[in-house]
Amino acid sequence: MVLSCWIVGLQVHGSVAEFYAYGVLQAAALGTALLSQETMQLPRNRLDEPALVHALSVVSAARTGQYCKFMSLYGSAPRMAAYLMDQLLPQVRASGLATMLSAYYPTRLPVDWVMLQLGFGEDQQDEAANYFAACGVVVDWTSREIDTKASRAARAAGL
Repeated sequence: MVLSCWIVGLQVHGSVAEFYAYGVLQAAALGTALLSQETMQLPRNRLDEPALVHALSVVSAARTGQYCKFMSLYGSAPRMAAYLMDQLLPQVRASGLATMLSAYYPTRLPVDWVMLQLGFGEDQQDEAANYFAACGVVVDWTSREIDTKASRAARAAGL
């Protein structure tokens, strides 16, 4: 897929392993069948290259609901990998949010901590607030806490 751009001589700078990694990340965003096809085409002698190790770790984290690991890998993404990881971010955030609301039920969670866990930066307060509202998360902005009990009820009701 992405590697074919490199192979046909488009004079794109980077290593073969880097483009294999981009192909894996793109395939992960597009679906299981394409991901299976892409990973079967990976040459064994390239599997220990850093870009591919990173991409395969990203896919594993995204597919198994390891949102903390995914965010850590997002922060350390080599070269252009973060742009491809952006396509996986919505599903990882949704999974992470659902996990936190269940795991910490019925306590209240610091909104800043949840934002950090979901990969929102300090400068993304408005984006995070919109995301929480769209997901039915009940936030007390005065105390800067998420009410997990009320959030689960609101999400179950489809609010």
